[in-house]
Amino acid sequence: MAFFTYMGVYTDLFDSYRTVKTTENGITKQDRVPVLKSIPCRVYANQTNSPSMTDTAANVSQGNTLCCELGYDVKGGDEIIVHRGANVGRFVNPDERYIAGPPNIYVEPFGNACPDLEHMQVALVNEEVID
Repeated sequence: MAFFTYMGVYTDLFDSYRTVKTTENGITKQDRVPVLKSIPCRVYANQTNSPSMTDTAANVSQGNTLCCELGYDVKGGDEIIVHRGANVGRFVNPDERYIAGPPNIYVEPFGNACPDLEHMQVALVNEEVID
């Protein structure tokens, strides 16, 4: 994936956090711990959804895909904070918060070719109430 890195395809950065169980004095609790910080990536918007209305609030649910190099510790259920445009010095949107699905790994070589396209894709989901 070095070719993509040098081309500047990874325009975004992401941080990830994971909830882990810890036991303290015989009591099990869950802590949110940082896992990754400022990892180059690209987030692709699959669709722009319309808000939905309920009796008490309006909300929006959207799904995106994060692409990055192989080798990063990303698991389903991780909290992903995306900083759009941060890897190229452009902070175009506020940070976006997602929950990660299980990653899909694409390795090389395939078909006896090495086009330098190996990468990891992670499905992201974001549901939030609109203020």
